[in-house]
Amino acid sequence: MPIWKIGSTQSEKVMLTSGAGKDSLLCALLLDEAEVRYDVITYLHTYYGGLESQEDLFSTASNVFNSENQHVVHIYDDYYPWLRERLKRFKVSERIQESPVKKQKFRTEAGEVFFGSMSFIPIQILYDTGLQVLGNEKSADTPNLVDEATGEEITHQWIKSIYAEKEMSDLFGKMFQGIDRVSLLKPFHDVWIFRTLFKEAGDKVYTTYSCNVEKPWCCSCEKCAYVFAGFSAFGNHEKTVKAFGKDLFRDEKLLPIWRQLLGLEGYIPWECVGHPEEVQLYFYKAYNSNITGAAIQLFQQEILGRQLKGKGVDVEKYFNEIEEKYSRVYEEHHYMPDRLWKKVLHKIVVPTA
Repeated sequence: MPIWKIGSTQSEKVMLTSGAGKDSLLCALLLDEAEVRYDVITYLHTYYGGLESQEDLFSTASNVFNSENQHVVHIYDDYYPWLRERLKRFKVSERIQESPVKKQKFRTEAGEVFFGSMSFIPIQILYDTGLQVLGNEKSADTPNLVDEATGEEITHQWIKSIYAEKEMSDLFGKMFQGIDRVSLLKPFHDVWIFRTLFKEAGDKVYTTYSCNVEKPWCCSCEKCAYVFAGFSAFGNHEKTVKAFGKDLFRDEKLLPIWRQLLGLEGYIPWECVGHPEEVQLYFYKAYNSNITGAAIQLFQQEILGRQLKGKGVDVEKYFNEIEEKYSRVYEEHHYMPDRLWKKVLHKIVVPTA
């Protein structure tokens, strides 16, 4: 017997989960274009600071949504302060620095992808909205690191992959009736997402925030650097600098992070970021737009110089192929019901795979 059930299992309305980031904004735009009714729901956790300030930020970012209702779940958690104290007492960060992955920062997360999904279910039932829609892109399917000794794939947030999406859908099917969760962005890579966002939303994109350390942007983590590069490549660099509060391309302290993001260390940083090829494309676009800084110099020397021109690679062809690959729509790469996907796909006019 299901724990919970909902009556209108074929309801056209969906519940859009939002972290106030770029992916949430694009999901809302796609639902608007497809004329799909939706409510917006978010998950605010004390791990990320004061809930009142978080809610103010969310209100600013979400007031561009054309949702019928907006819902907020507040999580007051005593566990994470205790965990932070334990990590400090046992010097976990110091021990990580002694390991083979010493360049990686060790950090806990609030687990909103899993716990948020579960906490949203009672609200879905109250509002008779069976389908929960997330914004986890195709880039999230790739592991951050493959252990050389065992071949084991290690992923920062496996819960965002298409493999986890299948497991979660199966779990929901066993526990609930008429309630499911899918990712609207699973057929797309971040290159497609950034381009489409700026084309459709313009300056609204700069109201979003995605940092998992400090809201809106800490300007010192891998996620901040990654989004900054994508915004600068497909949006306006000066407006990006204003939104973040500083030019991350010029911050020399971030060079170790830029090296990881560009693929120079052999793994993807321990964060929700895209593939190294995508980051290289962002840098190529920034470089061609005459954007400067220590990070751009790193890209010139290591990618354009040693890896490409030094090996006789046709640079323009190389980046054209990357852009083509990551701009495709992978039509079968999702678990969306046809009633949703067909409406969205009908509004998308780009080359498909």
